[in-house]
Amino acid sequence: MTQTPVSAGVTFTYALTGLDSACNGLPGSAANSCGIHIHEGRSCYADAGGHFYATTADPWTTVTYTTTSGAVITSGSESVATGVTPLSENLGKTFIVHDYAGARIACGQITEPTFLQRLLAIPRVSPENCKNIVAIAKGSKKAAPASFPLNKSEKEMANSIRSMPILNEANCAKAYPVPYMRG
Repeated sequence: MTQTPVSAGVTFTYALTGLDSACNGLPGSAANSCGIHIHEGRSCYADAGGHFYATTADPWTTVTYTTTSGAVITSGSESVATGVTPLSENLGKTFIVHDYAGARIACGQITEPTFLQRLLAIPRVSPENCKNIVAIAKGSKKAAPASFPLNKSEKEMANSIRSMPILNEANCAKAYPVPYMRG
């Protein structure tokens, strides 16, 4: 899960596996059915407490995931007006995934991104990203993540990512001098 600030809340992006295949449509009637939420607790081993928010009503009650026809994986992005600012207030809290019955099936503690994760968050030049640079700049399309060999040390991976030019029109023109299709 990655998180970014929004006005008085958070936008988080997720890629989940090992989910409940029953969450392939609308959630059930049980509380927290197919839910994904930040909880107020700081431990996945003790009681994680209730949902974490600073508004009068719980904004997490409608935040759910959907699997596709029998699959147990999903990904997406959600914006939640939690009333919690700054974003650092979420650090140390737990991120909980619930099954169709509302039971907790996964938990992780929210931490600062690593240096490598921060590097990966910066859009890089690639044929696909340069082709779609206009849509990416407008926010109607997301930049494809940088690809690099995974069999290297973290330092080697970071150096490999740093050697890739940051995504912008000038760097695309240098990397691909033949006019590229702009979408």
